[in-house]
Amino acid sequence: MARLRHITIAFAGLAVSLIGLPFAAHAEITELPEYAYDSVARISMVTTAQAECEGAKVNDRRLQRAMTDFVGRLAGDGFDPVASVQFMDTEVGLAEVAKREVALRERHSVAPEGFPALCAAIRAETKTNKDLARIVKFP
Repeated sequence: MARLRHITIAFAGLAVSLIGLPFAAHAEITELPEYAYDSVARISMVTTAQAECEGAKVNDRRLQRAMTDFVGRLAGDGFDPVASVQFMDTEVGLAEVAKREVALRERHSVAPEGFPALCAAIRAETKTNKDLARIVKFP
C-alpha cells in the first residue's frame, strides 16, 4: 500500500536540530494529543506530494514553519519535542497517521492503495484545507 511518506523523513532534520536543547525530564510518551497526529498527517501529505505527485509545488519555508510550529506547540504543552517526533515512529504513532490517510482517501473517494490515488486525494484536500493549501499547490 502506498503510504504517506515516512514521518521521520520529514522531521529528521528538525529532530536533530532539537537534540541537545534543554528540556525538563518527561515520562515516556504513550500517547499524544489529536492535534499532533493531525499535524504529522498534514506534513506527511506535503512530503508525499512533493515526492510522488506530478506538478505539486511545495513552499519549503511554510513547510519548515509548520514543523517548527508543531514541535513548539508540543513543547508548550509539556511534551519533549524529540521524544514526540520519535513516538510518531512507533506502532501507535504510525497507526494514528495511517488512520488519517484512510480517512483522507475515503473522504475523497479514491482507491485505498497506490500513489496516484493518494495524490488525487491530496490534491482534492487542498481545495478545502487551507492549512494544507498554503504549503502545497497543484497546477
